[in-house]
Amino acid sequence: MPQQETITNYTHFPYKEENDGQEGWICGRGVAIRRNKTNTTECFCPPSLYGEYCQHFSDRITIITSLYNIPQKLLEQSSNTIKILASLLSDDSVIDYYIFHVPLIFSKNLNKKFRFNLIHSRPKILSESYTVRFEAYHLSVDSSIKFISVWEYPIHFPFLPSYRLAQVLKFENDQTISSKPHICHVANPCRHESTCHPVMNKLNNMSAYYCRCNTNSFGKQCEQLLAPSSSSSICSKHALLYLISPSKSICLCPTYRYGPTCSINHTCVYKNPCGVNRGKCYNNPDNLTRDYICVCDKKFFGDHCEFDSAVIRINFTDFVFVQSPSNFIMSSIIQLCDLHNKTFDLIVREKRVYQGLPSHTTEIFHNNHYLPMLAIMKLYHKQQLSNDYVANLKQPAYFILYITPFKVSHMNLTSIINMTNYCPHTAIAFQKNISDASYLSEYECSGRCRAGGQCIHGDLDDRKDFVCLCPRCYYGSVCQHNTELFSFTLETLLTDDLYSPSDVVRRLFSSMKSQS
Repeated sequence: MPQQETITNYTHFPYKEENDGQEGWICGRGVAIRRNKTNTTECFCPPSLYGEYCQHFSDRITIITSLYNIPQKLLEQSSNTIKILASLLSDDSVIDYYIFHVPLIFSKNLNKKFRFNLIHSRPKILSESYTVRFEAYHLSVDSSIKFISVWEYPIHFPFLPSYRLAQVLKFENDQTISSKPHICHVANPCRHESTCHPVMNKLNNMSAYYCRCNTNSFGKQCEQLLAPSSSSSICSKHALLYLISPSKSICLCPTYRYGPTCSINHTCVYKNPCGVNRGKCYNNPDNLTRDYICVCDKKFFGDHCEFDSAVIRINFTDFVFVQSPSNFIMSSIIQLCDLHNKTFDLIVREKRVYQGLPSHTTEIFHNNHYLPMLAIMKLYHKQQLSNDYVANLKQPAYFILYITPFKVSHMNLTSIINMTNYCPHTAIAFQKNISDASYLSEYECSGRCRAGGQCIHGDLDDRKDFVCLCPRCYYGSVCQHNTELFSFTLETLLTDDLYSPSDVVRRLFSSMKSQS
């Protein structure tokens, strides 16, 4: 790409009484700058425009993309980040690139769509083939950078001045990749100790591959070596060098650094703006105004965890009504809800999930100044299916815990679960009167529980807040342990019998656990 002239002596237009405002608009969508010495106007154009007055549109590719099926092993390390390097290639030569990040701590942003432009060089050579490549890197908290996956998409109509590419970057399972006789597994075509990777969106093509070059080689097969005397990179020692040519490189920054050369520390490195013992500071690399975000402890909320959360403390004094063997409870959920002023829909503000019944003393924090106006407890019973232990997820029992029209920040509640607060027709009312009943769907975490266990999600903003209802002879947080082939073991003797219909048995296991 042609290099732009660097203007070192400039000021903004001084205000003049006789200025008719035309100079401010002379550059269109660019920024007009006045030179002091020559008293001339220069235009700073955005990447999508060029020309003396930013009057010409650059040939560009508009990218719209998002991530899908992020590996579970990465999601379990929620403090880490996925970095995506998108490159526009012309016959394997990088023309333009763009970098964006997906912090795994933000559950809501995992499916976020990213939109940006990649600019063609001028003039654009129509005889060449153009490709957009996406490379995914895993940024760990220990400042390491690890290559994950790669996708490649051709530009079918390069003669168009503006082209739109909308793609979902799907991560394939490791078993799917390793089960095929790919060229990377048979014979490594990459040279100089570089690594070969299958292209995620071309797994059916056994000869499609990408070479991840080391720091001193480049080219399609990493066949070109950088001369020992060359110094093509000004990246800091913390960055991962990505060679494009002998004279050009990209600096891939680790978690806590940013900038063209990765020499600037993020705010979280040298201070904690989230308060002492109130929250953790996480990097937000793509935010231009604030490069961090505070993930607050449940007792606090706010941009900097500066406010105390509202709290309700519930003391359940009696569960006899729901503890009979015929009314066996496998899971329970407590929801704090508000009521929509116009549609009267229930708006779930907080949700907590429990294995079996909640503890007799339960504390729930709400990230707001005041508690919602309504609290509901939902109990999931065991289905009457011979010896199977399956929860009836479609017909929970509803109980009202409190209703208040006032603004309350702290509440101490004593509740008895019996017929006085039981709502026998709530499910029917929800189905008839509420069109958007998405809050009724608790089991949106399928695939996390093993052995066919049922998964019930709690806080939808926290991917780790779920419980697994395991079938008979299975137990563990995700039903990972199996006792079907053994009569008994020491581990099973010390494990809670969650499915015993006897209250005496459950109390026995609870006493054994408290003494151990």
